[in-house]
Amino acid sequence: MKERLRELGIKTTELSSYMKISRPSLYKYLNMYEEKDLKGIPEGVLRTFRYIDKYRKLTKEQVISFVILEFSDDEDSDYKETIKKYLLSKGLKDSKIEFMYNLVTTDYFDGIVDYFNNVTLILKKEEIDDDGLYQIARLVNLKNDVMKDVPITKDELNKAKTIVGERYV
Repeated sequence: MKERLRELGIKTTELSSYMKISRPSLYKYLNMYEEKDLKGIPEGVLRTFRYIDKYRKLTKEQVISFVILEFSDDEDSDYKETIKKYLLSKGLKDSKIEFMYNLVTTDYFDGIVDYFNNVTLILKKEEIDDDGLYQIARLVNLKNDVMKDVPITKDELNKAKTIVGERYV
């Protein structure tokens, strides 16, 4: 886990601050987690470690957003504002901040997150093969369809109605 945090560029002082625990406590929990001694690790800390382990293509921002939500003092507190403040400190546009908040706090996008992460990795490569080009073409088509407001087929509309179920009026 320590190595994973280094890969993500997350400092223990930063993480312990967001978790509202001391840095020595965080080190203790990190050691316990790496030794598979999970019983003494607080539930929120354990959920955070498991989240980081489970999703290998996370960004630092996604982890910090998760931790902010996990360790908020009050269930009624404004998570969105806390996350926005963090993301604003990174100089992101409002629309990107809104999307990242929705990405972290809902499961609506879970089905395509891996796809977007894979395309990002493909675009960073010096050489792109046919499979990579195919994935990029899918992204270009999606972007064009959305930006040009391409009409939806009846079949696509019926699939959407099935997904939203009774909420459709």
